[in-house]
Amino acid sequence: MTSVIVLCGGLGTRMGKAAAHRQKTMSEVCGTPLLELVLTQVCAAVPAPAPVVLLTGHRGTDVAAAVPDWHTRVDARIRAVAEFAPGAVGVLQLAERLPAPILIIAGNVLLDYSRLLPPMLQQWATDGRPVTAGKANILRQVEDSDPDDPFVRGLRDRYSEIDGERQTALAAVSEGGMRVHRSFVVT
Repeated sequence: MTSVIVLCGGLGTRMGKAAAHRQKTMSEVCGTPLLELVLTQVCAAVPAPAPVVLLTGHRGTDVAAAVPDWHTRVDARIRAVAEFAPGAVGVLQLAERLPAPILIIAGNVLLDYSRLLPPMLQQWATDGRPVTAGKANILRQVEDSDPDDPFVRGLRDRYSEIDGERQTALAAVSEGGMRVHRSFVVT
């Protein structure tokens, strides 16, 4: 069985005043919280009974308060859990309690998960290797877009930044003597 961890504990410092009064994943797009848009796509792409766990941190009560409504409108599998520890350590501690493979999704990044996740899960099922959504998968979302479009440039820049953060987190886990023995699909 697959498990899904949706990260929604970031401070939102780059969002400035827009995130001052709510968790950044709860910022609205056309009147709907960004996290709800992400969950709608992810829940449609990952079949039941896979648990969908929202790992909350900063302003986690903002996210937890929306869960009962999302049970009705999105999917009853959604639940919120407060971070056991900040950052990668908290993710790994939660992951130890869930069945593999584990999809780790950024709650503030909306991609076409219905296209992205099934082939990644199939690859994991085929050979059991950890699978990471790499640059090609993320940039495929904007393949047909104008390369000079500010959004496209921003997405490419943000991917590079996210990949650097991911590499730093993995190095910290390795240096800390922790062995990662589970398979993760990271988007």
